[in-house]
Amino acid sequence: MEPVVEEISIALKAVMQREQLSHLETLFRTLFERLADAVYLAEFDGTILEANEAACRQSGYSHEELLVLNIMKDLAYEEPAPSYVNVIDRLRAGELVRFDEVKRRKDGMLYVTECAVTGFDYQGRTVTLSINRDVTLHRETERRLLNRSRELEALLRASKALTTTLKLDELIARIQVEVASLIPCDGFFVALLDSRKRELRLEIMVERGVSLGKQTIDADPSQSLSAWVTHTGKPLLVGDMEREAVPAQVRQVGEATRSWLGVPLVARDVALGVMSVQSFSPDAFSEDDVRVLSTFAGLAAAAVHNARLHTGVTALQSKLLAVERAARKMKLAESRDELYAQLLDATEDIFGYGTSGILEGGDRELKIALSRGSKPALGARLALDGPGITVAAWNSASTEYVPDVSADERYVAGTAGVRSELAIPFRVGARLVGVFAVQSSEEKGISAEDRNLLEILTAHMAVTLAVLEKLETMKTLSETLQRLHHAVHEMQRCRSIDELCQAAVHTASVVLGLSLCNVGLAEGELLMPRASSAATGALGQPVRRGEGVAGRTWETGRPLWGRIADFPFAAPAHPDHKHVISVPIGKAGVFQAISTAEVGFTETDVALAEILTAHIGSGLQRIELEEELRDQATRDALTGLHNRRFLAEVLKREMHRAARYGHPISVIMADIDHFKHINDRFGHLQGDQVLREVAELLTKNVRASDYVFRYGGEEFVILLPETATRADEVITRLRKATHEWSQSSNLKGLDFGLTMGSAVWDPRAEQEASPETLLQRADEMLYSFKQPQVRRQHG
Repeated sequence: MEPVVEEISIALKAVMQREQLSHLETLFRTLFERLADAVYLAEFDGTILEANEAACRQSGYSHEELLVLNIMKDLAYEEPAPSYVNVIDRLRAGELVRFDEVKRRKDGMLYVTECAVTGFDYQGRTVTLSINRDVTLHRETERRLLNRSRELEALLRASKALTTTLKLDELIARIQVEVASLIPCDGFFVALLDSRKRELRLEIMVERGVSLGKQTIDADPSQSLSAWVTHTGKPLLVGDMEREAVPAQVRQVGEATRSWLGVPLVARDVALGVMSVQSFSPDAFSEDDVRVLSTFAGLAAAAVHNARLHTGVTALQSKLLAVERAARKMKLAESRDELYAQLLDATEDIFGYGTSGILEGGDRELKIALSRGSKPALGARLALDGPGITVAAWNSASTEYVPDVSADERYVAGTAGVRSELAIPFRVGARLVGVFAVQSSEEKGISAEDRNLLEILTAHMAVTLAVLEKLETMKTLSETLQRLHHAVHEMQRCRSIDELCQAAVHTASVVLGLSLCNVGLAEGELLMPRASSAATGALGQPVRRGEGVAGRTWETGRPLWGRIADFPFAAPAHPDHKHVISVPIGKAGVFQAISTAEVGFTETDVALAEILTAHIGSGLQRIELEEELRDQATRDALTGLHNRRFLAEVLKREMHRAARYGHPISVIMADIDHFKHINDRFGHLQGDQVLREVAELLTKNVRASDYVFRYGGEEFVILLPETATRADEVITRLRKATHEWSQSSNLKGLDFGLTMGSAVWDPRAEQEASPETLLQRADEMLYSFKQPQVRRQHG
């Protein structure tokens, strides 16, 4: 019986195993068919034994077609990194093998699969089970991200390289080096636009590493691809010059170019020129190259703009110094002819205008007193009731500038080739004396900057002319005039309007003997007192235009002098005031001298007062120009904040002050989060508005004694003197204020905020530190907060 039971038991176990195997086979078949990834059963030599529906969709072959193919020979495009021999050896050793493999679809398209292969028992023998996941898109995304990362790294390195110089030639050379590292090319050039001359100047042109020298081309967009890119502000990619149509003429220099890529250089919405790479092979550049070169062009354009500004400021400083030297030289002239010659010499030497002249006025005509490079002869006359730009300037008693004389009917043809003319009338005191004329052979050839400086130079000449005229008729006043000259020289050192006005009344009192005098300057419709020689120091009351002697002088622009009682409109501040001299400071204000004596002022007193007043006027012009230049040099044009250059000066000064008094000093560096997204989504104009509003927000949320600077781009620096612990409080307050502002702004949907890092220097604990070190520490903390993990921790 026992043997029977044993046999029955064995039979039952076999039946159960068969049922279990059948169930497992059913489950495997269901999984095999429904799996989204391609699954293959294949011999070790690659012969496909079975494939699921996903494999058919992935490969493009039908099920029947797959069963006659070899996965290694027919589907694989190339052998994977681990060779098939290596894979088979590892499979026989029982390993699960993973690798990427490039395959070819039935239609010829290539795709990448992530393969997982293992041994599998199939119909009594071991075969390979291969699961193939299509990762083509994933790998392509990885490749693009890797390439983008490399591009960004290269652009970051390039942007740093562009900030190391403000010399245009050095900058252009560095641009060429950085472009060569970004985009392989056979040729490269940068052309900058001269809108006044209507031409593009090739600042650098390199072919196979060899410079072809500087050239100029017409800025007409139909005449060259470079001009077209500059004019339209659009990048242009030409894959093959021989087969593609182009929007402008092709101007060939050097070897024949096949591929051409040019992008515009634009800074502050102003076209500066074009940057181009070329290749002697067709289709050498891609849309990725367009993107990279366009991004770099934005950095390069900003650097070129800054270099030009630096060059302009440097040139202006040089001109100012030259004008100052020329003015000093003119003051030493001993005759009218020598003075006129010095003015014309300075005009050519400083500004490069070789055609100029001085005309003196009479009752009915202007007479040429001295000229350079012009056709009209010495002594030639122009009727005051006739045409002429100089005649118009005399009759209007104001500067006339004609950028294109061919379009002005008042112009009288004289010297050949004249395209633009400037005429500056000059006075001796209240008397109009003559006109200084300057001509250029270029349309719009005399810049606004040069016009201002020429007016200053003319004013200096007029002052000296006044001195010379008075010297001729008042020999007895030589000592007084010498002292006045010295005093005026000291006035030229004044750096503020109040200092200049106070120096002026001091000069009038001490040098000219005008015991009671004052200076009033125009502020809107009021003449505001700015300086007085009164013993009490009282400045008096503001005066309206046309009110009293001072207001009438200001309104008419003409001096008044004599007995106060003879002026019915006079309103003397004190009954003891008997006589007055009232002289206009151009349109800027009025100089007045009062006398309580019964004997009034003489013509000599009036003449000396006029000379002093002319110096006040030129000093005001100089100070206003210097203040304007100083403000331009230290402020960011977009936000109105102090700029990075001024930061270095202030930080150095405050650290020196902190070291002297043993007070700590803090620096906060702030960076606008996702600013690129703001520009990309809302445009650069909105981005500029955000920068302005953030600047205003920062300024409102710090002390009046704190400093806020625009460091560059979307970065700001806050300097907190005499504080060590307030930095965290300020950061907290700024974060809150930024969050509240961002909630009310029109930037909905963007994670807008400020990332801030701070650094503190306490001279009591840390002996040595530099501004660069302090800024670097704040920047490093800011950068650390930019990391995702740190941002989560710090909110």
